[in-house]
Amino acid sequence: MSIRLISRATTRGRDLTVIAALGALAVAGLGSGCGGEGGLSLEPVADAGQAAGGSLSPGVSLGTGGAPGRVVTCTFSGLLVDEATLSSYTESGITVVASDGGWQARTSFGKPAPSILFITPAGGSETGQVEVTAGGAAFSFVSVDLYSSMTTIPYVFTGLMGSAKVFSVSGTVPNTFGAFATVANPNAGDLIDTLVIELTNGAACCENPMGLDNVRLTM
Repeated sequence: MSIRLISRATTRGRDLTVIAALGALAVAGLGSGCGGEGGLSLEPVADAGQAAGGSLSPGVSLGTGGAPGRVVTCTFSGLLVDEATLSSYTESGITVVASDGGWQARTSFGKPAPSILFITPAGGSETGQVEVTAGGAAFSFVSVDLYSSMTTIPYVFTGLMGSAKVFSVSGTVPNTFGAFATVANPNAGDLIDTLVIELTNGAACCENPMGLDNVRLTM
């Protein structure tokens, strides 16, 4: 955004108006000058690039309808007890609720630690599911980091607005051999109020932990 600076002063009975364009200033609420006849007012003027829907600054994107939004990440940094059962967790306005599977905190592992995971016994198959909301506000889902110790990671991302399904994305992350892989949402421009992340843990020879970290939303 640009600011049009208008300064008015009385000189020899005539009004002198000085207009200067100041680029990329976020200034608001500046009223009259210190006194006398001289006054200072700030009038916002939209940049051509911004009016066309351009980016605002690093880390800031344009949300639905051109409204500015910032990427906010739930890092699970507030989880302090290792292997504690996870039912609900809130950070930076993002709430993650474990709706299916035995999710637990893992304070010694993550990208970086901590993270959340669920463990499937050898030879079994289990689905772990979490629901992500933002206090009732709308948001868009950017990406999440997924992990499995010894298997591939089948996933489903479902975005809802109220009871209506906005998108459903499924895929399989190849074996990460104990590392985290970032999975981006191809529908990151869609506005939702609930995100469901579903992971399928099919353990083979041994019990297998599978989990996630860094849920990124545009809010």
